[in-house]
Amino acid sequence: MSLGCYENSFINNWADKSLGGSALNSQASYLFKIGLFMIFTGFIVIILGSLLLAYSALRGLEAPSGAVIIFIGPFPVAVSWGAHGGLLMII
Repeated sequence: MSLGCYENSFINNWADKSLGGSALNSQASYLFKIGLFMIFTGFIVIILGSLLLAYSALRGLEAPSGAVIIFIGPFPVAVSWGAHGGLLMII
């Protein structure tokens, strides 16, 4: 399955070499590529969210309530903010 512009990138070549490059490891190579893509996408989303919160704070806008729960392996990391943050985290 193709990942678009990442098809012939350094990451794909590195993943194929590190996993042996054989037909038996093609599924593992595919899952490795998807995992890397998800990690990079997660970092980008976190950075964008932080920038949006900073922008609203600089503009003096009223901060809305919110909650985020991130699972890192079996461990949840929970953060909430605003007047209704605790209730949103429970929901």
